[in-house]
Amino acid sequence: MGAYEQSSHSRPAVVTNAGKYNRVQTVAATSTFEPTGSNMGKAFIIGTGTAYKIYGSNGGTVSGSDGTVAAGHVIELGVKKVETGASTVVYILS
Repeated sequence: MGAYEQSSHSRPAVVTNAGKYNRVQTVAATSTFEPTGSNMGKAFIIGTGTAYKIYGSNGGTVSGSDGTVAAGHVIELGVKKVETGASTVVYILS
């Protein structure tokens, strides 16, 4: 056989829902996002900024002004709604 050998192997099928989180929804600066259906948030990550308010799926909020959430950390909290201000990006994981 030459430099290129054919194989009977085929490409694996696309695996869905393979991880704990399988979708990332970016909430850009100065916007509001309310996830529904398959976009329902199971967790979130603060990308940048502190001008945000995260509404928990069963009540309560977490705000950037609280100073309790550091950027880059996965926070496992059901997300009902996200509001962002200037220079703030939040990622919702579902």
